[in-house]
Amino acid sequence: IAEVNSTKQLQVSTQPDATWVLNHTPTTATQATVTKAAGGGTVKHVATSLAFFVAVDGTHAQTIIFVNLRDGATGAGTIIWSLTVLMTATEASKYFGLSGLKIVGSANTAMTFEFSAAGVTGSLQAVSLTGYDLAS
Repeated sequence: IAEVNSTKQLQVSTQPDATWVLNHTPTTATQATVTKAAGGGTVKHVATSLAFFVAVDGTHAQTIIFVNLRDGATGAGTIIWSLTVLMTATEASKYFGLSGLKIVGSANTAMTFEFSAAGVTGSLQAVSLTGYDLAS
């Protein structure tokens, strides 16, 4: 974002250099979930990219399952972004990645990216969350 101030100088606001990346690739039929712990005080987490992967073994269909970004702890925080996933038994895998985001969480609150539940028998899940912290 660029802005011109009263002295006609250009000010540029950029993302901080310090970023964090969280990944989880559990064993089969296990819920993938990552949580960035609360930063304390006025620190807010900002999600800049989300990615997930799900695969099935060819004999089990993945019933409806959600991938959620939560402003808070696993299974409990307010859902601030969500996507529904459904797979037939013949689909090998699905990957979804979204970058260039600036999804801001609440101050002194964890941020979690996770599947809503474990996958079906023979399935694999993985999640990745990238972001940075703001002190306001």
